[in-house]
Amino acid sequence: MKTYLLEKPSNRYYLIGSNQIEAIDTPNDEELRNIYLFGSSISVSAIPMPLKQDKQIIKALPFALEESLGSELDDTHIKYLSKQNGIAYSLILESSIIQELYDDKLNHSLAYLPSALPVSESSVSILLLNDTACVKINKHYSYSIPKSLLEKSLYLELKDHTEKNSLTVYQLNEDAESNELVIAQLQGLDLAITNGDLLEITQLILSEKPNLNLLTGEYKRRADKKQTSLTKLKLPAYLIAASLLVGLTITTLETSMINKQTEGIQAASIEFYKKLFPGERVRPKLMKRQFNDTLKQTGSSNGSSLGFSDLLAKTALETKKLKDITFESIKYNSKNKSIELSLTCKSVAQLDKLKDQLTSKGLLVDIASANQSGSQVKGVLKVSHNG
Repeated sequence: MKTYLLEKPSNRYYLIGSNQIEAIDTPNDEELRNIYLFGSSISVSAIPMPLKQDKQIIKALPFALEESLGSELDDTHIKYLSKQNGIAYSLILESSIIQELYDDKLNHSLAYLPSALPVSESSVSILLLNDTACVKINKHYSYSIPKSLLEKSLYLELKDHTEKNSLTVYQLNEDAESNELVIAQLQGLDLAITNGDLLEITQLILSEKPNLNLLTGEYKRRADKKQTSLTKLKLPAYLIAASLLVGLTITTLETSMINKQTEGIQAASIEFYKKLFPGERVRPKLMKRQFNDTLKQTGSSNGSSLGFSDLLAKTALETKKLKDITFESIKYNSKNKSIELSLTCKSVAQLDKLKDQLTSKGLLVDIASANQSGSQVKGVLKVSHNG
């Protein structure tokens, strides 16, 4: 498996060899590859965070970062890294970057180059690569920046890191002349400067798996995509399938209970009924009648009530208008005449947008939960008639 560095937004590639970094036009399309990203399109944020639990921090990050982002939340990928001394660290990049690299099915892993650099308590690591400087301050915080801005950025960063007394600089020979100018500027920081061995960097990257693979969650590589489960279908498709399943179940009950009395079908029907109407007592011999009665009770037989089929149809219609929503399960509560949707989406903002759309259609919608899970948000919506 080959390992490459990819600079964004210039899209320049570098091949990592055992003792060198070589600029190339494009990776070999026949080989699996690990990709390390760097450049101005990717950054690590460090913001004060009073919350303690990781789950709470993950939920709060999009709101805490929203004003400082250069793009819309829906178009931004936020990966929570860790928290130390009241500061939460997260990796931020455009979602389109991950999507583009995910679509290239030969990319096995995706990581951030500055975070892979070695670092010590008293020293800062710097890799000078082409026109970019990759910097690692500590194990939590790293960034990449144009070389022309390196001296000023380090001056500001190290004000809060008085424990740092040296810089270890790794550089490419092909950029030796411009690198000498950068190193001369760094001498004004009054820190000891050590020239690092590039071989140390190449061996470190090649010998270890990426310490933070961004291809997780919805972007996780799977060995056999043909075995994708029903829970990975998009919500509109699943709802259509669920509606068909209701119809097929009723038809099956009508034919099998009258004609065949097949035990396997009856057992499956009972299980489906329990799943669709949790808490309801099941009477196998009266399954057909009970099923129809329940649907009638929950149907829109008068102007003031919405039944299962109506709620399902209206919810599916609005959800179909949104992208990147994955459906997990649906439950119907006959007592409250409401449906509970478990789904995953890209952000809390997208969940709020779905709620607003359903509300505008006369439905009562409550976000029962919204938890960040990797690059996705897992949410539960409760939908019922408003009135």
